[in-house]
Amino acid sequence: MSTRPSGAKRLAGHPLLLGLAAGSAVLILAFLALFVGSEGLIQAGDVLAMPSRPDTLAQVLIETSRLPRLVAALAVGAALGLAGAVMQTLLRNPLAAPDILGVSSGALLAMAVNALILNEIFPPLLATVLGGAAGGGLSILLGGGPSAGPVRLALAGVAVSLFISGLSSLLILLADQRASGLILWSAGMMDQSDWPQLSAVLPLIALACAVMLVCARALDLHALGAGLAKGLGLSRGPAILAGLAALICVGGSVVIAGPVGFVGLAVPNILRYLGLRRHLVVLPLAALLGAMLVLGADVLAQGLGRNGASLPTGTVLGLLAAPVVIMILRRSRDLRPEPNTNPGPGPAALPARRHSLARPMIFALPLLGLAVLAGLMFGDGTLGPGEIIASGFQTRGPRLFIALAAGAMLGVAGLLVQAQLRNPLAAPETLGLQQAASLASVTAMLAGAAPGGTPMLIAALAGTSATFGAVTVLARNSAGARLPLIGIALSASLAALTLLIVIHMDLHAAEALHWISGTLHGRGWPDLARLLPWLLLVLLAARLLVPMLDIAQVSDRLLADLGGRPRLLHLLAGAVVVCAVAATTSAIGAIAFVGLLAPNAARMLVGARHRQSLWLSAAIGAVTLCLADTLGRAIMPPFDLPAGVIATLIGAPAFLLLLAGRRS
Repeated sequence: MSTRPSGAKRLAGHPLLLGLAAGSAVLILAFLALFVGSEGLIQAGDVLAMPSRPDTLAQVLIETSRLPRLVAALAVGAALGLAGAVMQTLLRNPLAAPDILGVSSGALLAMAVNALILNEIFPPLLATVLGGAAGGGLSILLGGGPSAGPVRLALAGVAVSLFISGLSSLLILLADQRASGLILWSAGMMDQSDWPQLSAVLPLIALACAVMLVCARALDLHALGAGLAKGLGLSRGPAILAGLAALICVGGSVVIAGPVGFVGLAVPNILRYLGLRRHLVVLPLAALLGAMLVLGADVLAQGLGRNGASLPTGTVLGLLAAPVVIMILRRSRDLRPEPNTNPGPGPAALPARRHSLARPMIFALPLLGLAVLAGLMFGDGTLGPGEIIASGFQTRGPRLFIALAAGAMLGVAGLLVQAQLRNPLAAPETLGLQQAASLASVTAMLAGAAPGGTPMLIAALAGTSATFGAVTVLARNSAGARLPLIGIALSASLAALTLLIVIHMDLHAAEALHWISGTLHGRGWPDLARLLPWLLLVLLAARLLVPMLDIAQVSDRLLADLGGRPRLLHLLAGAVVVCAVAATTSAIGAIAFVGLLAPNAARMLVGARHRQSLWLSAAIGAVTLCLADTLGRAIMPPFDLPAGVIATLIGAPAFLLLLAGRRS
């Protein structure tokens, strides 16, 4: 029985009609972009009268502010759409995109280093191209090479991007007032370019786009496979040339507006879903759809802005992260499950190592003591033994013990969520749970709630519960490494929404963003008193659940045959995870990678049985967060770097090592 094609696919059968529709949308959006969000300074009539160049304030604003912004949005969208299409073809990977593979974040770091450390000895475009090439090359290398599986390569790219972004954030935080412009630039702002800057970059972007169009036929052959393309006489030259052109497009877009995500990921997949394959058709449409997407997001960003300031366009586009990635993973035929990423019955179903918990704990407990001692000694100055007793314990003790408690809870939460979803790549931070709690906490801050207080805790519990329910549903059809990729995309969307709320609602942005990054600054003994009952609850409940979780790792049916109730077990384990994540996030903000690193490290040391790895996971999580907070205080005293940023720099390499271990 045949089915009629959808309207979109019927339209895709006529690429010219599709191009005309997208072009019409671009013209309408361009008209709106010239006056939306101007707070009445520019009217629609002023835009219509623009060709005659009347001597008015509106005309001056249009020529000096709105037109450069419009051209920047069109150029960035077209460049990223083309770059994403070429990258996906060259790697034969529908998840390949500048932001996914670390190209955009590498360009961001190179731009920051060139501006803040090297005093701009390199031209900005050259710096971003070199940085983007380094970030993308590192992602491909650590992901297993160009022929690696799509999901594995994407996960490696995300980890590299997070690590590079952490370095960029650290560099910007440590810099002086010169970094103030880079903070907005790193969020993807379209109003940072003027005509001189655009005139220096646009010709090179146009040349790179032309090169990619010239290579269209070679890209068609390359899409058939490297072996077949070589058999047909295709050399590597066109592929290298097209890849270099894509890097120039990404570098140019970063120079103009900063890193703008998910355009290069979404546009080529939309065209592929519509059935378009020939690059002579795909590339022009990718440029047109990319321009339409970025310009639409920029119009929305200007419309939602307040007091003459618009929202970051890149942050608005970040809201597309979860829908786009979930759509790609569910619909793309190229993303078949990879046998080596399917965790099978779960990590705990593997044979446990014969050594007991005693030996690792012998090393863990002294390490915990050293972490406590380092936290009391170092930070805003170094304290001796007498000073620690006299003042250090009172001033540094509260945040130190809060770090230990929060790290222990995150380690236990990671252990439980990995056991429940039977996936060693799952964790509160890779499934969007911490970002959901952070979003709910920021919303509570709008109503005047204080960090760690009951109203904020209730909001965090609600947000984390809803997200955990959604993740549980998605997990049913997402095997292996697909699940954390969906969770990371969900995290990006939630983080973008949080940032939009912070900017739009006139919160104290610096303080709010510092808290969102995960910080223990200003925490005292009352905060520790509020957190300790949750620590005891999480540890006790987890200890009661782990024997049944060990059985459930083999199969839920075995647990049921032994008299257990699998649904109740998963419900209780999920409730413990939600409580741990909500309590820690509402108290100190979102802390990345602790919940991923601790249980996997514990499993490597004592085997897969949760009864052995529970206490070690808590200890490793406590030590990791304690050291992250100590380093954050000690790197540049008296400035207090967020512990979440330091934890990312520690955890991202660990995630890459874990991914490499899964491959072997």
